[in-house]
Amino acid sequence: MGAGAEAQKIAIAVRHRRNAEKVKECQSSGKSIAVWCKQEGISTSTYYRWLRQTREEFLDSDEGQKMAAQLLPGPDKATKMLPGPRFSELPAFPAEPASIGAAIRIQIGGAVVEIQKETDARLAESVVRALAKQC
Repeated sequence: MGAGAEAQKIAIAVRHRRNAEKVKECQSSGKSIAVWCKQEGISTSTYYRWLRQTREEFLDSDEGQKMAAQLLPGPDKATKMLPGPRFSELPAFPAEPASIGAAIRIQIGGAVVEIQKETDARLAESVVRALAKQC
């Protein structure tokens, strides 16, 4: 690697370190991202780019790899992705008919949860995540 390429690599590393410090400053400011960015004179898209770069660099680091190995299940612990939603195949079996208007009926043991067609998607997602933690 030539001197120019090495200098460019160092400049990028310094810029990324400065950006990571700015992300940390924003997160510890107690202000919303929008307010902090406005006060700093940067766009929120710039902030989120810095945040993404900071996360990617952390996951590429030895410390990030160790943390990912502790968090990730199974033989693919070396991947750089944190665990996302997991899905399980559910057996189909006859059940009691759902209440009128229920789009989804979930029965686990004696507990029954019915999600109506009009239910807000975020609420439905929260219910399913809470159930997943219990199983």
